[in-house]
Amino acid sequence: MRMSEPRLTPLQPGVATMTLGTFTGRLLVIVVIAALAAAIWQLSDILILLFGAILLSIGLCAAARLIARYAHIPRSIALAVVFILGLSVFVAALWVFGSTIAAQLNDVIKATPAGFKLFMAWIAQFPYAQKLLEQVRGLNVMDATGWATTAVTSVGGLLTRALAYGVVALFVAIYLAAQPERYRHLCLRLTPPEQRPIAENFFDVTGQVLQRWLVGQLVVMATIGVLSGCGLWLLGIEAAFALGLMGGMLSFIPYVGAIMAAVPATLVALTQGPTYAASVVAMYVVVHFVEGNFITPMVQAEATAFPPVLAILSTVAFSVLFGPIGVLLAAPLTLVLLATIEVLYVQQGLGEAPEGEAPPGAAKNRATAARAETAADQGLTAAEAADRLRQDGPNLLPQDHQRGPFRIIVDALREPMLQLLLAAAVIYLFIGDLSGALVLLAFAVLNVVLVVVQESRMENALAALKDLTSPGAFVIRDGQRQRVAGADVVAGDIVVLMEGDRVPADARLLEVAGLEIDESLLTGESVPVRKALGDGETGDARPGGDDSPNVWSGSLIVRGAGVARVFATGARTEIGRIGASLAAVESAPTPLQIQTRKLVTIFAVLGIGSSVALAVAYGLLQGDWIKGVLAGITLAMATLPEEFPLVLTVFMVLGAWRMSQKKVLTRRSAAIEALGAVTVLCTDKTGTLTLNKMTVAALVADGETWAVSSQAGPELPEQFHSLVEFSILASRPDPLDPMERAFSDLGEKFLKQTEHIHADWTLAHGYPLQPALLAMSQVWRTKGGTGFVVAAKGAPEAVADLCHLPPERIEAMRRDLAALAAQGLRVLAVAQATWATDAWPETQHDFDFHMVGLVGLTDPLRPEARAAVEACAGAGIRVVMITGDHPATALAIARQAGIHSDDAVTGAELEGLDEARFDARLAATNVFARIMPEQKLRLVQAFAAAGQIVAMTGDGVNDAPSLKAAHIGVAMGGRGTDVAREAASLVLIDDNFASLVTAVRLGRRIADNLRKAMGYILAVHVPIAGLSLLPVLVGWPMVLGPIHVVFLELVIDPVSSIVFEAEPEEDGLMTRPPRKPDAPLFDAPLLLHGLLQGAVVMVAALGIFQLGLGDAHGEEVARCMAFVTLVIGNLGLVLTNRSLKTSAFRALTRPNRALVFVVITSMVALGLALSAPWLRGLFGFAPLGWPRLAEAVGAALACIVVNDLIGVIWRWLAAKAERAPRLRARPSSSL
Repeated sequence: MRMSEPRLTPLQPGVATMTLGTFTGRLLVIVVIAALAAAIWQLSDILILLFGAILLSIGLCAAARLIARYAHIPRSIALAVVFILGLSVFVAALWVFGSTIAAQLNDVIKATPAGFKLFMAWIAQFPYAQKLLEQVRGLNVMDATGWATTAVTSVGGLLTRALAYGVVALFVAIYLAAQPERYRHLCLRLTPPEQRPIAENFFDVTGQVLQRWLVGQLVVMATIGVLSGCGLWLLGIEAAFALGLMGGMLSFIPYVGAIMAAVPATLVALTQGPTYAASVVAMYVVVHFVEGNFITPMVQAEATAFPPVLAILSTVAFSVLFGPIGVLLAAPLTLVLLATIEVLYVQQGLGEAPEGEAPPGAAKNRATAARAETAADQGLTAAEAADRLRQDGPNLLPQDHQRGPFRIIVDALREPMLQLLLAAAVIYLFIGDLSGALVLLAFAVLNVVLVVVQESRMENALAALKDLTSPGAFVIRDGQRQRVAGADVVAGDIVVLMEGDRVPADARLLEVAGLEIDESLLTGESVPVRKALGDGETGDARPGGDDSPNVWSGSLIVRGAGVARVFATGARTEIGRIGASLAAVESAPTPLQIQTRKLVTIFAVLGIGSSVALAVAYGLLQGDWIKGVLAGITLAMATLPEEFPLVLTVFMVLGAWRMSQKKVLTRRSAAIEALGAVTVLCTDKTGTLTLNKMTVAALVADGETWAVSSQAGPELPEQFHSLVEFSILASRPDPLDPMERAFSDLGEKFLKQTEHIHADWTLAHGYPLQPALLAMSQVWRTKGGTGFVVAAKGAPEAVADLCHLPPERIEAMRRDLAALAAQGLRVLAVAQATWATDAWPETQHDFDFHMVGLVGLTDPLRPEARAAVEACAGAGIRVVMITGDHPATALAIARQAGIHSDDAVTGAELEGLDEARFDARLAATNVFARIMPEQKLRLVQAFAAAGQIVAMTGDGVNDAPSLKAAHIGVAMGGRGTDVAREAASLVLIDDNFASLVTAVRLGRRIADNLRKAMGYILAVHVPIAGLSLLPVLVGWPMVLGPIHVVFLELVIDPVSSIVFEAEPEEDGLMTRPPRKPDAPLFDAPLLLHGLLQGAVVMVAALGIFQLGLGDAHGEEVARCMAFVTLVIGNLGLVLTNRSLKTSAFRALTRPNRALVFVVITSMVALGLALSAPWLRGLFGFAPLGWPRLAEAVGAALACIVVNDLIGVIWRWLAAKAERAPRLRARPSSSL
């Protein structure tokens, strides 16, 4: 047997061979890459240093852009300003705090090993812990001083190295920030041209991420540094300033830095005792709880954050790779890695779009989607709509973003009160009072934090209200018509367009029925344009001109209806491309705002002028200019009425929120103050006083009446079949009107699967309702027939006219009509006709109609409507019903609701009245029936001309003029059109009249509480200003300093803005007449009463101060006694201003949780200021004995009694002044 010879396997096609040269080239590439990696690893310190410099340059560029934007200077000059300003602050800080920091750091280095030794000695008490530590580290727990000293020395070396690296990085950062585009361009040149867009996107994303993180981290660092430093100082811990500075700097390292900062502080405290150490641990827990739950969440609204686990693991990983510098830069390095994964892997590799943005090529996809022919009767599916919404983003125009925390902080720093506080802190630093400076700085930070919290919540509330008021749209999805928010409309959606709505997006018509649109927002042409179907592309089309097949976002449908397919949304619409703005125009200042600004201006001028004069006088008379400036700042802080705008804003915002809780949306703040003066409420009937759920209640045909509600059995009598049949035919095929739906529901119940339901008939023509003829007709093409069937419905008088009924038939119809109307039913007449050809007549009168019968519909009265009307009557508010219903129907509903009127005036009667007779009927009539929308405007204007304050409800497009003419326009949130809502000041979310009456009640309560708050603010500023000014003028020692005023402001602000806002309504709020429209909210009696109350407290505090000067401790005891009298007297002013009608002691029975909280907090704070030695020294107090404390408290309680007596006298004088005009108005009796 012969062995087979080996054969060579032929090469398979497409399989490449590797030559020696190829192998060598690839090996060299691998070697070069390895060498570069090794070189990079060796130069890792340099690369980390470069990254730190880039991070610093991002911060410098952000600060320079901010200064350039606000100062309107070039960016290069702004960068120089940033550098000089930063250097100046650093040098000034070293000059002021350098020696203190050095000394305290030295104390920390000495105390930390001792504290660690104490800690280890405590650990040694536990045998298991001792063995564990010795096994893990081989550490003798009783000899830990040397180890701790080495650790502290290592930390010192780390800080020294970090400082050196920081100096180098700073200089590199300055060069990078000076020409950022140049270095960016150089980096982009290193990438292939086709990849440069990706690189640009990467640079943009990482730059934004790092900038936001840096800003947020600086805010967190400052907050933690100040709070922890002040907390340590208040606890009496040594080296508190240095430890607070260390805590703020270490907060640059997320999560891990908090632990690193707490350890040395706890060890230093341990040398002072275990209680101090436990207090420090508790303080750090509280500080970081506040930071983690309040500060960081607010900062993250603008900054970028990542999960805590990732932050800790990345810190450990980068510390292993790069050492201590890696710990410092772990967080920004992690953010860069996350941005790299997002841009290069998620977006480019997986093809996912950034959240809320469209991926490249989305515009082309949208155009394709818009042209794609999905079934017109099905529309998009819910999944398709959600996917397109994710890709294209919401259907919103570019608009200003909400103010973030950084912008709010900048705005807060502009407040005069905060600037005065910072100025006082700087002066305390110059005179060497570090404790006072730190306390004032802590108050300033607390003030900013409170402002950020309050403003952020307000921004969120306004955004929520804005979302609530955004217009909606009807779309067809999954074959069903549904209403969605306008922002959720996407390209490819099929939208249903109806009269009175705004077009939600650019779209192309698929169906049209007499559609006319006002495009003046886009073209400036006020005449509506006609729309028609058409073919072709949409790209070259523009707004304007008749017979266009396109409808444009923001335009208003004034007539007809249609169905269209969306091809552009959001910024891609025509209105977005031309840059038109749909933002609401800011309203003119309200009378309340004008009065408030006037008061603020007067007090500000007086306060600033007097404070400057006081500072100069003190400096000239006493020779101490530093204390003179402090006295001037104190007086300015005492007199500056910064609470006025704060109170006005808080009351308006919280008032709008309270109204929204009662189903009333406030669109203009002027409406809140006007509600208290309303004298006439003009209301619609349908849906406002009633439930807006129309049902057929009675049928009348051939002289027979059938009550549907009582005889709603399975069978409908034969003689009523035609009436139901033609009532359905006289309606739209897909009815939206409640009455037409009632007809359809009745036919579905009784005539289903009979020859009277014509689903196969086609609507051929229609005649809409017109002012001259209150009837409408529908012309139907029958299946297989040669002619047309015409059905009409409308007001019985109009349909009788169409049918040309003889007098006896009209009289019989009127009797039936009166019987139905007496039951409160809305009555429509139904007629039928035939037509042979498709040459349609111009008017409905040309058809030969025959009366079929009458249909009575009912819309039940809301259960709460009668009580609401009665409440209005008790409050002196006249309720007027204005409706389009029959007079008898209107009167029946009015009687059920408690609206008293002898008769109803119709629109036709109004047209025939001259001005004198019109005014007479207006004064005597509360029910107006058969009123057309344009006649509502005349009624509103007539009420206003008669001196009434009018609130007017409306829901249609034609109601907009009357809503604007009314003092308070009230639109319907449910059934109202977008145009009506835009014109209104209030929106009833539930379309309920009782909600409007509740809004009136809330408006009166808000006006009352606002007067109380303003009176309190005036009263409380008098003693503060007096105690700041008078002692200096008469040569006494200073009573109040900036710290005392800040303490009082912490009580005044929440009292004036929250306590009084939460006050319950006064008894008899809705039984007194409305406020006179020309009466100012802040009148002379209110101002004088407030000044008088404040003068009482001021005299008492000055008397107590003079009494205390005779004590052995003199000035300190006197100041302490006066301050006690002032604080308790301040709370007494709250009590005496809580009620405009009753005494302070009776007002105590009215609950107010906010007041209880403020009183308890104030008393606790006052107790600490009197008892804690370190606080007594800060406030300049001496210990008070019980007799002296009783004298101060007794003087304050006496102020409450005196001010309450003044209030009794004041109310008696006010009541007498109110009775005097009425007594003079009475006719004198004859002798």
